[in-house]
Amino acid sequence: ELVGRHPQLLAGQRGWGLLQGLVLRPESPTAPQVVKAALEQGLLLVPAGANVVRFVPPLTIKPKHLHEAVRRLERALLSLA
Repeated sequence: ELVGRHPQLLAGQRGWGLLQGLVLRPESPTAPQVVKAALEQGLLLVPAGANVVRFVPPLTIKPKHLHEAVRRLERALLSLA
């Protein structure tokens, strides 16, 4: 859903299960910039190269915590748009 809502920043997603990566467009901010913006929102992400941001939550996470993480990630993306 984030890719659809932010096509100017995101080119797609990839991964399995909870281990997901967002692929950034070449003209978008870099993965380290997105990671920094997410950290400012209280969300820890991991860069996976220059154009992929990896989301690696605990495997025992509750749905409400996943939804909160996505909200924080979206706020981070909006701060960079």
